[in-house]
Amino acid sequence: MVPLALPLGQEANFRGVVDLLKMKGYLYVEKGSPRFQETDIPPEMDSEVNAYRNQLVERIVETEDELLMKYLEGEEISQEEMTGALRSAIISRKLTPVLPASAVKNIGVELILDYIASCLPSPVDREEIQGVHPITKEVLSLKPGS
Repeated sequence: MVPLALPLGQEANFRGVVDLLKMKGYLYVEKGSPRFQETDIPPEMDSEVNAYRNQLVERIVETEDELLMKYLEGEEISQEEMTGALRSAIISRKLTPVLPASAVKNIGVELILDYIASCLPSPVDREEIQGVHPITKEVLSLKPGS
């Protein structure tokens, strides 16, 4: 498991999230409203956020040799490369994403949906599925989305 975001506050004081991939804070200003304000990471969280960010980057680059070499050579890894590698790692089950949210307070839900859209596999990403017809016993192959 790899955290993609950290909570801003906890329990009754849970008020937002920090996206570790984008390094941005999202503060929900109205109770129960999905509207948020993009904000800087609170200074008191800098060391924690940087530690989790470094762990996230290392876990992602370890899943692709090319990115690992870039990382070890000190080259900059773009946001697109990170997102693409994260998506591949999730699809291949090398990484399992974890995100904080509260459906009751409507906090972090949009971030989860964004990551679902950008990083989780769609049905057409799957390989053919094989099954046996229950009556004819014929082996059938079906491609998702067709």
